[in-house]
Amino acid sequence: MTKVERNKILEVLHGRPSRRGRRNYALIALMFLSGLRVSEVVNLTVADVNLEGASLYVRNGKGKASRRVSIPPRLVRILRLWIEGWRARSVGANSPWLFLHVWRQHRFNGQPLTHLDPLAARGAGLGEVTGAREGAVRCGQY
Repeated sequence: MTKVERNKILEVLHGRPSRRGRRNYALIALMFLSGLRVSEVVNLTVADVNLEGASLYVRNGKGKASRRVSIPPRLVRILRLWIEGWRARSVGANSPWLFLHVWRQHRFNGQPLTHLDPLAARGAGLGEVTGAREGAVRCGQY
């Protein structure tokens, strides 16, 4: 997936006003712009995000290793909007988890993200993008 294709998908997701759309925009932007895996993203807490220092603390990533990851200014803006805006007004806003289930007050498990949002992919003119390609999509290799 090229940078232009990733940007098209993010543009489609950014235009979704629903709670799920806003969460998925921030979540998929985080994967695309930082290279994190689904399991790493869904295990982030709000405390793991350092917007001023433009970094994330990833706990128990690949190989059970923890690490600090730098994030670009665009992602800082997206995460700030998510944390201080949309998430702050969501059900379960007092939860420590960065991404929450849309209708319940618990951590979002990422299961639906084993497939890239098919409507976003089609809306960006990419056709179907499924789980077999998710890893390559996450890394920007497809």
